[in-house]
Amino acid sequence: MGFRNFWDFFISEASGGIFLITAALVAFIFENIFLSSFYNSFLQIDTRLNFGKSPIQKPLILFVNDSLMAVFFFLLGFRLKREIFKAKLRGLAQATLLKIFIIGGILASVFFLYFKSQLYFLLKD
Repeated sequence: MGFRNFWDFFISEASGGIFLITAALVAFIFENIFLSSFYNSFLQIDTRLNFGKSPIQKPLILFVNDSLMAVFFFLLGFRLKREIFKAKLRGLAQATLLKIFIIGGILASVFFLYFKSQLYFLLKD
């Protein structure tokens, strides 16, 4: 009976959010107590991923950031697709705020890339 309740919780939508909040709290605690040097050295472990003859070698923190962000946006895209086609965002009024946020995110990315390239050219000289 107990395992079934755990499994029901594990496959529910709330479990992902609760897991992320818990992981963020644990990271916050480790960073702000005497274990911060251990935590930072753990995040700087050199990791390597091989794809044939072209290895990718980065610290663990970069792999975690890159992979988790990719998974997050992949799942966000699926969730938005489901909400638009099957759920509450079918009407124009319901989807307006979502469209504003999507356009804002795209514009923020474009501005970031533009200013990053400008900063690169300024620092290059």
